[in-house]
Amino acid sequence: MKISNAQLETRVKAIEGYMKEFGLLEGDTLEETNYESMKEPHLILQYGSPTYGNSWRIFATGGTTYRSAHYDPLHLTLGYLGSTRSEAWQTLTGIYITFSAISWKAQREAYALQEAAK
Repeated sequence: MKISNAQLETRVKAIEGYMKEFGLLEGDTLEETNYESMKEPHLILQYGSPTYGNSWRIFATGGTTYRSAHYDPLHLTLGYLGSTRSEAWQTLTGIYITFSAISWKAQREAYALQEAAK
């Protein structure tokens, strides 16, 4: 299966959503900025290139904490995804599945608490 850049971007957006859900994306909305894309903290995908020796990475940027700089998300070394598109896909999928499982567990526990309170 050939992985497209759009699929990688979609996976990064899903991980960003989980990080926001768990409060792991630092910073608040930046009121004054020349660039609309820098107002909210978010993740960006750096495209890799085996030809030029660039690795695939994700960075946190925007908002009051990161502003226009590119930081490793929470400094957890999640930034490096791999040297090839398929390695990047595998790494992003692993991160996504982990966050998905944690979210599912939290939702299940919240439902159990609601049921117990009835």
